[in-house]
Amino acid sequence: MSALSALSVLALLLISCASTSTDTGPRVAPDWVGRGGSSERFPSARFLTGFAQTRDDPQAVESAKQQAVGSLAQQISLHIEADVTDVVRDSSGKTRNDFTSRVRVRSDLRLDGVRFETYQKRNDVYVLAVLERLPAALARRRERDRALVMTRTCLEGAERHERKGQAQNALIAYRGCRTALDNALEHDAVAAALQRGRAPNDRSGDQIVRYSAQIRDRIRAIPHEDARSIRNAAEALAEQLSRSGVGRGGVLQVAPFRYRSWDISSPFGRELALALESAIARERSPRGELAGSNSTAAQDVVIRGRYREEGERFELRAFAKEAGTGRLLGSAEIGLVASGIPEALETRPPNFESFVRDADKLAGGEIVSGDLRIELRTNKGIDGLVFDQGEDLRLYVRVNTPAWVRTSSRLLALGVNISSLGGDARD
Repeated sequence: MSALSALSVLALLLISCASTSTDTGPRVAPDWVGRGGSSERFPSARFLTGFAQTRDDPQAVESAKQQAVGSLAQQISLHIEADVTDVVRDSSGKTRNDFTSRVRVRSDLRLDGVRFETYQKRNDVYVLAVLERLPAALARRRERDRALVMTRTCLEGAERHERKGQAQNALIAYRGCRTALDNALEHDAVAAALQRGRAPNDRSGDQIVRYSAQIRDRIRAIPHEDARSIRNAAEALAEQLSRSGVGRGGVLQVAPFRYRSWDISSPFGRELALALESAIARERSPRGELAGSNSTAAQDVVIRGRYREEGERFELRAFAKEAGTGRLLGSAEIGLVASGIPEALETRPPNFESFVRDADKLAGGEIVSGDLRIELRTNKGIDGLVFDQGEDLRLYVRVNTPAWVRTSSRLLALGVNISSLGGDARD
């Protein structure tokens, strides 16, 4: 039996910087230097701030800026997947649709508009990254609205194919509409997180849910077969992603597929990732380009996916993002019959029920603040962590100010409580 160790982490945001202060900084230390990044000039109701300190060297300022941006980014926990359920009810002779969404999944995103303040004292360099909430949220809502227009246009095109009896073309088009809709979901979630809720009279969330339900329902209505094996499913996902130019040149990384909306994987999730990586390699032409792709520029790509049971089948989703910017390049989905999965291959993560109970207890709020900020990583990274029995687990801790850090965990498979890593942690 394998032992599972899973860590909940905040969303990683790839942030481009709009403007900076001078690197020399003021002669008198700003108030945020001695307060771990907190400042009366940047109240949390209007700003997000990130703080970092490093020693003086040729790259000290840039290094501290990167750390400060990371500190800022870790304050936002984004759950952006709309797990849409369509409940059809018959009321007073009329059929109506009630849509509910459960927001659960983390996403990798990018924010614009970060600016810096710096201060240097002897060999120490201090940097504060500042992001004003309202302008950043408004920019995200504009991007969301553009993505929703693209989704509507895409759906209209798919409907035309369907009316003409072009079932296969309609199916391809409906699946292709997911990319624009996923972009809208991400922008909407960031805007809501930045402003700690949705703007009054903002009905875009309902529109996103309706579009999601329309795509799902039309895909189900068009006759098509689910994949009969993991390889078949991976090939279908690769073919859909290739239409967005995913996999053409550059470095490709495919992470283990996550179970449902949790940051946790399984042997089946890891097998899916390996199969998809191989399928994308097969999609390449002899020259190394993707067949049928109109993309002209090679790009480094990270692909993440998730899966869930639906009766006697599994629903698989994959998302491809540009590694350097976090920009969504394409998404894909396919059904896989349960009988196509080898019986010996576990589809549920080990100790899943216990993990869910503990994860709910440790779940963070929308946006948190405080003078002490902690980054926790493992030797396997931060996403979809699964450690087998006998494997080494190494934890790495970084704080924005000197602190005494101690971690506690529970080895679920054995019911053993572990308390370790006590010590003086510094940046």
